[in-house]
Amino acid sequence: ARYRGWSSYVSYTLAKVEQIGPINGGLFLEENMLEITPGTRFTPDHDQRHVSAAGITYLSANRGFSASVAARYGSGTPLEVDEDDLADLMKRPGAELVDFERGRVRARLVFDATVAQRLHRGDRVETSLRVGAFNLTNREYALNFGNPFSGTHFGAPRSIRAELRVG
Repeated sequence: ARYRGWSSYVSYTLAKVEQIGPINGGLFLEENMLEITPGTRFTPDHDQRHVSAAGITYLSANRGFSASVAARYGSGTPLEVDEDDLADLMKRPGAELVDFERGRVRARLVFDATVAQRLHRGDRVETSLRVGAFNLTNREYALNFGNPFSGTHFGAPRSIRAELRVG
């Protein structure tokens, strides 16, 4: 609920994801695929134990103005490699974003901000401008790393987006 134009949210998830083989279908890009036979338990690349998000927004409807700031935290997804392949994985670009002792990519905290302003309101047409900045601190982070199913994905660097809406 809004209070004098202000609203906020906080969320937190604690989860443990586990799958049981066999895997049927899919595209495997790595040469040395993990042996996942019937009954084999494994932790998939989307197992991220702690995930949280928080944000605050101010909205002035009569002035057509809004501003928001948000933060997102992820504790890191697991590596899915055999012990024999760790040395090779440590040489790959982006390896500094991985905690090899823990067997997961490093945790990340990302901040975003958005500002919007209505520029014109007519009988039939309204024009507004929205500017957003994502990953404000320009922090480098990995979403996953060396995964046999999906490879490696890095988070986007700081980016700015501007939108002009006429409608």
